[in-house]
This record gives sequence, structure tokens and C-alpha cells, in this order.
Amino acid sequence: MTKIFHALLFLLGASSAAYANIDKTSPALRKRLLGKSAKSAKFAKNGKSAKSGKSAKSTKSSNIISKPDPNTPIKDASELASDLRVMLEMGKNFDHGADCSMADWGLCYTQTLTLEYLGDEDYSDDQFNIYFSSVHRLLQVNHPDFEHHHVVGDLTYIKPTASFKGFGAGTSTELPLVFEFWSVQETDKMPRWFVAMGDSTAVIENTNTEDMHSFVAPYTSTMKTPTDANIPMTAENRFALNEEKVEEVDASERIIPTPYKIEVTQGGQTFGISGISIEGMALLGDLQIGAKDLMEKLGM
Repeated sequence: MTKIFHALLFLLGASSAAYANIDKTSPALRKRLLGKSAKSAKFAKNGKSAKSGKSAKSTKSSNIISKPDPNTPIKDASELASDLRVMLEMGKNFDHGADCSMADWGLCYTQTLTLEYLGDEDYSDDQFNIYFSSVHRLLQVNHPDFEHHHVVGDLTYIKPTASFKGFGAGTSTELPLVFEFWSVQETDKMPRWFVAMGDSTAVIENTNTEDMHSFVAPYTSTMKTPTDANIPMTAENRFALNEEKVEEVDASERIIPTPYKIEVTQGGQTFGISGISIEGMALLGDLQIGAKDLMEKLGM
């Protein structure tokens, strides 16, 4: 007990000597030292040791360093995304004069991406990326103010270059694009394009839909090559094809593999199908209706 009492007297004496020395310092330094002592006293009042106080002080300093500069505005991708409208227009699959040397088989097609800025005030920030998904690889962005980068799979983004001066209020910017292979479907470009600024992301409104025509202009041609004779299927012509009876279709066109030669002689032998027996019909489940319909069309 006596030793503890002596230790307390020693500490009190040391504190008194320290404060006596503080009085001899400059006013500014005295203020800083007294402030530190006050903080130590606060820790002591809370029941924390000097060592704990030092640790808490370090933690506090670390937190101050990690705080963002109040003078630096926090970027919000939704502000730009809400003022942007994107529109894709198909160019050509061939005879476009684009450089296809980077594409497999030397095949590429052109499209035009229009970035329409709907904001009432000019936009000058260049720290943003616009992400989108495409089933075809983007090869070129032929505009000095933008460049592209492939992320992974079908994900790509475009971003401003050093020459980008911003978006003027109510203006549109057209970006000529070159993609690999060919495009015959408007769904080759997927919905939900989004803007990324740091950790902030936001979907561009007119792409947040399943209606492709909201951001893709209707295609006027589906020809992949100049000699492409493919007829795009629609609901109408598909229905018309399915309406045809088996008897109305030339069977020779349906034989696989196609015969080299077909010859039907006079008095040739013929045979007729009067019926058919199917075992385990119940195993077809819902397919029974289709099977019965097919047999009726075949006249069985």
C-alpha cells in the first residue's frame, strides 16, 4: 500500500513539473500541448489507460485521413444516366468500306451509336464509362472523343478520350462503330446499358426494357452477303407454311439425303399405308396430340 501511495505522489509530481514547463513555452505550442493533455484526461475519465488512449488517438487520426475531401464532389452515375438516351442504327453487313482486318474471316459490319444528351446544362466531366453487352466483338469506335475496351465475354465499355470536351445541352453525338461478323437480328445488342463513375452505376433509362426498338432502330435488311437468299421468318409466313398439307408438298424435296435421280415408270409398283400401330402411346404424354395430328395429315 505504501509503494502505491509513493507511486501516486511521483506521478503527481511529474505532472506538475510538466505543466510548469508548458507555462514556459510559446502560446501556440502551449495550446497544442494542453489540448493533448486534455484528451489524455478524457481517456482517463472514461477508464482507459494511457496506452488505450494512444491507440484510440491513432484510430481517430486514421479515420480523419480516410474521410473524403469536402471540396471534392461525390460523383453520381444516375445524374448522367438520366440525361442520356442511346440509339443504335444498323449500317451494312457488306459493301461498307470498313477495315475488317481484325475480324475473324475478315467479316465485319457497321452501326451508328447516337448518344443524345437531354440535360439542360452542358456536361463536362470525362470520368465515366458506358457499359453494354453485344454478342459480337466491337472492333472500332471511329470517333476521336471516344475509345472502347473489352471486359470479358460479351461485356464492353466505351469511355471519353483526352479530346472529349463534354456534352452540350440538348445535343447528340454520333459514334460510327464496327463489329465482327454480321448482324441480322435487332437482339444482337442487349438491353440495360449502364453508366459507371467510380463505385456508382446507373442504367440508362431507354435501354431498361425488353422492347428492343426503344434503343435499336428497326432493321431494313437481313442480308449477310450480297448473294444471301434467306427469307426471314415471321409469324405470318410461318403460319402459312404450317397450313400446307403433306399432299400439297412435293415429296421429292423432302427426302434426305436428296436423291441424285428420281424416276417414276409406268406400271411401277405402288403401296399404300392403311394403318399404323404404335406401342406405348401413353408414354408420349402431351406429344400424343401432335402425333395424332401428324397421322391424320398422312391419311393414316
